[in-house]
Amino acid sequence: MASRYEALELRTTPVHRIFSEASIGKAYFTEMGIEPWFNVQKDIPRRLLARIMSAYFGGRSEIRIRRELRQVMLCDFLSMYPTVCTLTALWPYVIGRGMVWRDGTQEVSRLLRSWTLKDLQDKANWRKLVAL
Repeated sequence: MASRYEALELRTTPVHRIFSEASIGKAYFTEMGIEPWFNVQKDIPRRLLARIMSAYFGGRSEIRIRRELRQVMLCDFLSMYPTVCTLTALWPYVIGRGMVWRDGTQEVSRLLRSWTLKDLQDKANWRKLVAL
């Protein structure tokens, strides 16, 4: 990681704080002047923050089916986050100076109940799935 860090010419984050590709991504954000969300929005209720954090699921892969021939899709897990960010147009949330919140449970539930598998596979619809 240290040699990769040096090759990218990142200077703001000390090299001893680089632990993974995610650390490299965070170092880029620091270089760009993008502050962590919790730094720019300290008024978020702790209960809401707890719900948001409990909804997060990432950085994990599992093998659930072994020794069976199956059709598979190869995924590059190192570029998963930038890919999802791009396909769902999340960049405004990354650089935002805060957010407002409301309960959208019924709205999102209604949307998901109305969709078919074909709707979920349509990339144009993915931007409609940005919710916590």
